[in-house]
Formats: sequence, C-alpha cells, structure tokens
Amino acid sequence: MEASKEEQRSLVRFLTAKGVGGTDIHPRMSQVYGKHCMSLARVKAWHKRFRERRVSLADGAQSGTPHRITDDIVELVDGPVTQDRRVTVKAVAAEVGLSVGSVHTIMAERLNWRKVCDQWLPHSLQPQQEACPMADCIDHLQRYAREGNEFLA
Repeated sequence: MEASKEEQRSLVRFLTAKGVGGTDIHPRMSQVYGKHCMSLARVKAWHKRFRERRVSLADGAQSGTPHRITDDIVELVDGPVTQDRRVTVKAVAAEVGLSVGSVHTIMAERLNWRKVCDQWLPHSLQPQQEACPMADCIDHLQRYAREGNEFLA
C-alpha cells in the first residue's frame, strides 16, 4: 500500500501521542506500507519532533537560498575558465561566491564546458575557433618557443 509522506507522518504523530516508541512504530508501519514505508531513521526523526511538541506534518524550510542563474552570473563563471582552462570548479566557486554545485551546473549545462585531461574544453567549437585554427596553431607554436617543455606540462 502506498501512502503520502503526510499520511505516514500523521501515523507516527498518533502513535507517539499514544506513547509508542520510534523503534516500535516502524515495524507496525512496515506491516501496512511494506516497501513504501519510510525508513526507520525517518520514523525516529519524526518521532523525536513530535515528542518535542511539533504539530506540523509538512517538511521544514530548506536551508540556503536558491540562486537564480542569470546571464551575469554565467559570464562571471565563464571568465576564470576562459583565462585558465585548468582552473578547478572549487576555485571558480570561491572566486565568484557560488556553491560548487551551482558552478558545475553552469559550466556543464549553460556553457557546455567539458573536463578533458584536466582542462575545461568547450563541448563544441565556438565560431571564432572554427574561423582561425591556423592562428591558434601559430599561437601554440610561439608559446612553445617561449616556454619550452613547461608549455607541455
């Protein structure tokens, strides 16, 4: 039998009010709800909340404030990656003040960057890259001439 979270929480609240312990509530619920029953850990957590006089069956507010990913934020993330293709997601997150997960989402989904051999590369060539592959090759050769094997590292 499948039941909503609130229905199962109301049962935990009822049995808590009757003085039944959290460890004893879970087997009773498992008999009725089977594989759809909330876990023992969840039962114990809600049992504790109801013992502490909580009355609401709804989830509490989530911590943190979700960021709206605007074009300005995308540009902020793109800057450090464009300057240094070996930059880490953690370093970009620290620089722009976003979470690591948000930065990774922006880099992978909005900017289409992919991590290849420890470098962020565009998923597909951008128009300026398609237009001047010879200029890029010359830049790489000049950089190799200046830096030698350090360029290869």
